[in-house]
Amino acid sequence: MANFRRLVGRGLVRSGRFECRLSGSVFIFTGHGSGHGAGLCQYGARGQAMAGKGYREILSYYYHNVRIGRLY
Repeated sequence: MANFRRLVGRGLVRSGRFECRLSGSVFIFTGHGSGHGAGLCQYGARGQAMAGKGYREILSYYYHNVRIGRLY
């Protein structure tokens, strides 16, 4: 796991707690939070929502270079 993260980039894969699956010709990575400062902060996200920001803007703040869309 550590070698994979080093090769891909620790900024892209921030935790070793993830699963990977192949969907057609695309790899889907699903991460799991571990409370060490990587990923979405529930308090920060709530604060942004209370300030009127939408879910897309909030998710874009925490997760860079991702595309938000439907899987079906």
